[in-house]
Amino acid sequence: MRAAVVVPGGQYEITEVADPSPGPGELLLRVTACGFCGSDLKARDAMPAGTIMGHEFAGEIVGIGPDVDTDVDTDVDTDVGPEAPGWRVGTHAAVLPALSCGQCEWCSAGYVIHCPRVRLVGLGGTAGAFAELVVVTAAAAFPLPPEIDPRHGALVEPFAVGLHCIRTGRLEPGEDVLVVGSGAVGLTTVAWARVCGARRITAVDPATIRRAAAESFGATDVLTSVDQASAGAYHLVVECAGRAGPGSSTPASPRPGRGAGSSWPASPSRRPRSSRGEPS
Repeated sequence: MRAAVVVPGGQYEITEVADPSPGPGELLLRVTACGFCGSDLKARDAMPAGTIMGHEFAGEIVGIGPDVDTDVDTDVDTDVGPEAPGWRVGTHAAVLPALSCGQCEWCSAGYVIHCPRVRLVGLGGTAGAFAELVVVTAAAAFPLPPEIDPRHGALVEPFAVGLHCIRTGRLEPGEDVLVVGSGAVGLTTVAWARVCGARRITAVDPATIRRAAAESFGATDVLTSVDQASAGAYHLVVECAGRAGPGSSTPASPRPGRGAGSSWPASPSRRPRSSRGEPS
């Protein structure tokens, strides 16, 4: 198969590599679409030569390994993960790019990214989806309803990060939120803030095209720099820029009672009140 692999010097090179095969509990997907995340640029210098990156993806099942449930036949949108409907060749699926053990206390609590045995797809753990084929565990795959364009399955991961930001920040209907950065994660955060009933959604980005995109996703107003936002004017501040520089620092702190957050899920005993998005 063809794949974009990391080569010395932190560049990508399209080359031929061996086709992967699914092992026990695994699925082989033909990649339908794969997004290009900011981390695919920022982390590639740290990846060994030959690494196949790409973690925002969806694909069609073309191979099924041993010990994968293929017997159950229920509606595709009722269950996901290890208890999903029986997998079939031809089913389209999105993937959680964190392959965990499924047995430890973190996995049992739903915080799979904290699993001590987690393997990050496309980020050094297992081969990613900058390729024609990719292997994932059935437990990390999510069947897509037939009415969804298979290409849109690649948007599940960035939309999940945006939803995580809103949930971590515990946004309530009628509250005001400031979203700093209008890349992919910033835009999905804006979209979820609208869905969750935010009253005012202010998006910050120095790029005109990104500010326009934020408005199309539901921002009520836009700013070119966070310095233009009034301190204490927002119930929640979500930082989605992922870098230092003009327009990305957040002196416009949220109202009292809001703490600091992280892009990764907090432990079950911690519920930070402000939120930080994955760089986009």
